[in-house]
Amino acid sequence: MATHSMPLDAGTRTALMTGQTIDIITQGARTGRDRRTEIWYFVVAGQVIITGTPGPRDWYRNLLINPAFRFCLKERLVVELPALAAPIVEHTEREQVFMDAATDWYRQRCPVTELIASAPLIRVGFL
Repeated sequence: MATHSMPLDAGTRTALMTGQTIDIITQGARTGRDRRTEIWYFVVAGQVIITGTPGPRDWYRNLLINPAFRFCLKERLVVELPALAAPIVEHTEREQVFMDAATDWYRQRCPVTELIASAPLIRVGFL
């Protein structure tokens, strides 16, 4: 898995490492309007990852069309961080993410082979 630095202050980095529930604000693929979605994120091998169970997801479609979004922490720290989504499509990297302990909840609900094959999966880069 490629590594990307997180150019964030210490408090924000700590909040990222201890949180899980965020909002993301994407630009609607058809409307161009801001769309807010509550979602979980995970840190896998030092990377901030957002995923979901297999199936169509508006947030994912929006990010494929316009990868710029806002990553909104709301647990320990309330802050909106400008971010860029990078879809993870390479099989080995997808496998590494879905075999990590952080994504256990998903493996309990869906066969790992389905997750690897078709779950929406992005790496978050902070701007």
